[in-house]
This record gives sequence, structure tokens and C-alpha cells, in this order.
Amino acid sequence: MATLSPTAKKNLIRIGNIFIPAQDDLPSYEASGAAKHIDEIVSYAPESDINSLSLLLSLLSVLPDSTLRWMVKQMRISHYKSGNAYWSLFRLLDFGIRGIVLGTYYSGETMNEQNSMEPTTQIGFFLTKLTD
Repeated sequence: MATLSPTAKKNLIRIGNIFIPAQDDLPSYEASGAAKHIDEIVSYAPESDINSLSLLLSLLSVLPDSTLRWMVKQMRISHYKSGNAYWSLFRLLDFGIRGIVLGTYYSGETMNEQNSMEPTTQIGFFLTKLTD
């Protein structure tokens, strides 16, 4: 089973904080403790995909926050653009990275000791998790 490298996880948390900053009563991605569930989410993906994502996130770790914010903005607007590989690449990044970030944040298992309630409870959404 492939997992993300520590550098890749750290950078995914940086990007997660851009996607989900602290707002009103909701914690930021990092403060929610969601990152501890990253390995569980990525365990369902093919090993080659996780290795590629880990490499990409590790390479992005050298970028300053302003450049990461620009990249996240490009990822967001890529869904409204079409016609070339540039926008397709950002769309794929958005699906992959946003999926991991939102999947862990709203999993119902993100409570940190500092948070009184999980994000799903705070927005009034209750998730039922089925297990085998």
C-alpha cells in the first residue's frame, strides 16, 4: 500500500489550509486534525497514482504560499475553461487534491482535541458510515 511522503503530507496540509481556512466556528484544515486520515483516503488509489501525487506535492513544497494560492485559483477556474492541456492539468489537480482535502475534512472523523465539534456537525450534516 502506497502512502504520501511526510513532505507531501505537509504540503497537502498547506494546500488544505488554502482550500479551507478558519472561518467563523469552522476550523481550518490543519486545525481540524483531518490530515491524520490522509493515508486512509489514499489507500484506495492505485500505488502509481499515489507515488506520482507524492512526488508532485513534494516538488510543490518549495513554492511560497503566494504561488500556491495562485495555483489553487487556477485549479478552481479551470472548470470554466476549456480547449487546451493547461486547463485540463489544473482540472485534474483540482479533482485529486480537493478530493483528498474535502474527503478528510468532512469525513466525520476529523475532530481534534481543540475543536468542540466536527465540521459536519457544525454545518448540520450528519454522516452515516457503513462498514463491512
